Amino acid sequence: MLEVGCGHGAAVTLICERLRGGRVVGLDRSPTMTSASARRNAAYVAAGRTTFLTAALHEADLGQERFDKVLAVDFPPLLRGPADRELEVIRNHLADGGAVHVVDQPVAADQARPAADALVSRLEEHGFAASSVLIEEVGMGSAICIVARPA
Repeated sequence: MLEVGCGHGAAVTLICERLRGGRVVGLDRSPTMTSASARRNAAYVAAGRTTFLTAALHEADLGQERFDKVLAVDFPPLLRGPADRELEVIRNHLADGGAVHVVDQPVAADQARPAADALVSRLEEHGFAASSVLIEEVGMGSAICIVARPA
C-alpha cells in the first residue's frame, strides 16, 4: 500500500496494526512529516512493515514498485487544482486490480454530495472509474471516500 501525503503517519499506524502481509510506503513532500511518521511508526519501520519517502508524488522515485492500494487522505493535489501528474503516477504504480482510495473531510453536510461528485468527475477525467462512493457524517461535518480503479 502507498499512502500519499502521509502527514504524521496516523493512517500508516492504523494500517500496520492490521497488516497481515505486505508493507506500507508513506510518502510526503515534507521532511518534517516523514520524520514524524518514522518516529511514530519506529517499531513498524524496524520490522520492515513500513518505509517513508520524502518527495512530492510526481517526483518520487518509486522504481518498479506496484501497489494494491493507494490511500490519499485530504491530499490537496487530488482535491483541487491540476492533478494530471499525480494521477498518472498513481495509475503507473497500481498493481493489476489495484484501487485508489481518496478521502476528503470534514466537508459541510450540504456540500458532501457535490464534493463527492466533483472528485468522481476528476478521477474519471484522468482515466479512473469510481467503484464506490461513501459519504458519512463525522464529528464536525461529513467525510467522503471514493474508491476508484483505472478504467
